[in-house]
Amino acid sequence: MKKIILLSLLLAFQSAFSQELVIVVSKENPYTDLKLDEISNIYLGKMNFWPKGQRISATDLPDSSFTKACFLKEIVKKKTIAFESIWLETLSKGNPFPLVKCLNSEKVKEFLQKNPFAIGYLLKEDVDSSVKTLKIDGENTIKIKG
Repeated sequence: MKKIILLSLLLAFQSAFSQELVIVVSKENPYTDLKLDEISNIYLGKMNFWPKGQRISATDLPDSSFTKACFLKEIVKKKTIAFESIWLETLSKGNPFPLVKCLNSEKVKEFLQKNPFAIGYLLKEDVDSSVKTLKIDGENTIKIKG
C-alpha cells in the first residue's frame, strides 16, 4: 500500500513539473510555424508584422502569471522586470503596437478568436479547439524546465 501511495505522489510531482508552453493563434491564421527568435522578437517589439504584411497583435498575461514567467524565461529569455522595462522604453520611442493585456488564458483565446493575426502563449493544458497552435522551430511545444 505504501508503494502505491509513494508512486502516486511521484507521478503527481512529475506531472506538476512537466508542463509545456505553446504558441497560439486564431484558427483563421494561415501561418503554421515560427522560429523561436521570431517569437522573441514579436514579444520584444522588434517584429510587428507577419511575413505577408499583416499586423501582429501580441497578447500578454499578467505579471503575476506562472505562464508568463515561464514564457519569458524559456522563450524571451528575460525576467519580468527586464521585459516590462524593455516595453516601457519601446513605447516611449514611439512603437505604436503595444502588447494586448489579457487577464487569463480564456481572455487570450477570446481575443485570438476575434483577431486572425493576433498571437499568444499558453500552457498546453489550457489549449482547446477554439485556437490553433503554431510549431516552434518545428516542435509542437516548449518544455518548461524546472
